[in-house]
Amino acid sequence: MKISFNNPTSKKQKVTIWHNDQEQIVPAGTTIDLHVQKGDTVKYRVGKFAAVHTIDFQSTSAHFIIEPNTKLQAIAFGVILVALVILYFIGVMEKTIVIVPVVVVWLIGYEVALYSNSYRTKVEH
Repeated sequence: MKISFNNPTSKKQKVTIWHNDQEQIVPAGTTIDLHVQKGDTVKYRVGKFAAVHTIDFQSTSAHFIIEPNTKLQAIAFGVILVALVILYFIGVMEKTIVIVPVVVVWLIGYEVALYSNSYRTKVEH
């Protein structure tokens, strides 16, 4: 099994991959080759403060790419844009007491979403 880690925004970012509890650290832009068999567990975590994800594979010769979840980022910024437009048309944009909690709640939700879904694996055929 080959696992590539692509992160065009940060070349310093590293992914930690566990193959049957053996840890391997892979820098951005590189590929690692793991000798897996059916029943092995392969997990990964990008950075230090992210959730650990399991790679479910059906073929031992599969090639996976770990990449940023750009769809999640687009949805998050779309939500804050829609919220700010709604607040503008309601007429409360001048009131800091309304805007600050909206932005703080959005930031908390965005960070929670990034913790669990900031990177995804994609099978390369």
